[in-house]
Amino acid sequence: MTDHTGNPPILIIDDTGDAAEFLADALATDFDLTVVPRDEAAAAAAREPAPRAILVNLAPDTAAGHELCRRLGTPGRGVIAVALDAPAGDEVAAFEAGAADVLRHSIPALARARVRHHVRGATDRQRQDALRLAHWLGHSAEIKEDDSGRHVVRVGSYARQLGRAAGMDEEMVELLAITAPLHDIGKVGIPDHILLKPGPLEPPEWEIMKGHAALGARIIGPPDTPLARMALDVVLTHHERWDGTGYPAGLAAGDIPLAGRIMAIVDVFDALTSARPYKEAWPLDKAVHLIKREAGTLFDPDLVGRFGAIMNEMLNVRLQFGERGTPREGT
Repeated sequence: MTDHTGNPPILIIDDTGDAAEFLADALATDFDLTVVPRDEAAAAAAREPAPRAILVNLAPDTAAGHELCRRLGTPGRGVIAVALDAPAGDEVAAFEAGAADVLRHSIPALARARVRHHVRGATDRQRQDALRLAHWLGHSAEIKEDDSGRHVVRVGSYARQLGRAAGMDEEMVELLAITAPLHDIGKVGIPDHILLKPGPLEPPEWEIMKGHAALGARIIGPPDTPLARMALDVVLTHHERWDGTGYPAGLAAGDIPLAGRIMAIVDVFDALTSARPYKEAWPLDKAVHLIKREAGTLFDPDLVGRFGAIMNEMLNVRLQFGERGTPREGT
């Protein structure tokens, strides 16, 4: 995540001031910089938002600098040693201490490029970890209905495609793709005799089933980060309907968060085209026809139009992550 300025936070540890001055000139336009002396390093590294990278000036005490590299490096967050005036042997020792890189040359463009490279790599790893965690949690809620785990993968991919088509910026698209698999996490609290009932639910059973949205919101908790905000929108509003007849709050039209309106479409599309213990899978063309028919009633009509325009992308997701025996279009 970025800090409030929109730039990734970087921590610089420097007792001399020389490295900090050079790094400020090289990095200030791209990163939010915090400079602290070594005796404040551990506390600063533990602050929120967590620094994407930590730069440690090896001078004036290189042995102590190497020890900081060893102590502060964590998986997914590289420590970069700054050795502008250090001998070559100190550079080797920094790598041996666990530094992800060593900046030796006082060339701002080179320093900026190398720090960007490390931050981008850490972000990609964190994103993959977040996707994996969301898949695990989402699958835990779905496993009784779909033991393949592919439903949560598909809805994440569908949501990414429709989010882009809807004009979401790429950061929001990625947050949506990460949190989409969690949409039914509240089903962990629904009794099996209701969740897996092969026929229609009785009115009291249906009220219990509808409670999974609120249960999911309780699991997510306070929306104190952009990721949590997106997750809450996905979990709490994916059963709201354009005409206000959905649940749990009966929101209508633009009062429904965009993430919820997107999830309403992709969740129904995948549910219709997937086999469940209580239903057969629908042919793809029949499912698409229903979604188009319900534009302006159940679904955001603008999003339905965008959904239809990217059907090739949706079908590619279906082909990649589909279930065996899924009916093809026109069958």
